[in-house]
Order: sequence, then C-alpha cells, then structure tokens
Amino acid sequence: MSAVKILAADDNEVNRLVLSAYLERFDVDLTLVETGATAVAAFREGSFDLILLDRHMPEMDGIDACREMRRIEAETGRDRRRIYGLSADIAPEQVAKVMEAGADGYLAKPIDFQELSRVIWPGA
Repeated sequence: MSAVKILAADDNEVNRLVLSAYLERFDVDLTLVETGATAVAAFREGSFDLILLDRHMPEMDGIDACREMRRIEAETGRDRRRIYGLSADIAPEQVAKVMEAGADGYLAKPIDFQELSRVIWPGA
C-alpha cells in the first residue's frame, strides 16, 4: 500500500509543525503550504488523497480554496478528493459555510489526532 498523500494549508507555523510532527511516524506523503492560493496551485499540479484547509488564511481562505478545488475537479473531470476544513471556530454557521463550499468534513483545532487518524484512514 502506498503512502497517503496529504495536502495541508495553514498560515500558522506552529500548527504546521505540530501536524508534521504527528504525521512523520506514519506512511504519509505530506505537503504543507501557508495559504489557500498556494494550496490551490499545489492541487492543480499534484494528486492528493486528502486536503486539509485552515478556515482563516490570508490571500485566500479555506472556503474559497475549497470552492476553487471543487471547480477544478468539475472542470477537468478529476476524481473528487476528500477535503476537510480546519478551524478553532466551530460555531455551527462557520462549519456550515465550509460544508456548503464542498468540504467533506470539519476538524476542530486544536486537532484531535485520533479524529484526524480516522479521517486519514477511514475504516481502519
């Protein structure tokens, strides 16, 4: 079985370091970026199994990045990839905005690593 390819976008360096430190012990190919626009560019160029998008980022937030990724999938006929929003803001209306943008789910920060593991390896 090949490594799970994950694209994660978060403008907070500490959050990126924590995610990287957690995932380094698993068979994961992790691409970390700082903005939604950079995530969209990486998405265009690569093939990922899972995309994690911070809700609040400069330049392009996670909602706009998710919408753009879904548009690219529809326009190019690419297979739908799993996209999860990430945020400390778990107010129902914020979660709803992320889901309306086309996300498959939402993970609260600080990240519950057991929940993240279930997202990465569903059914494991």
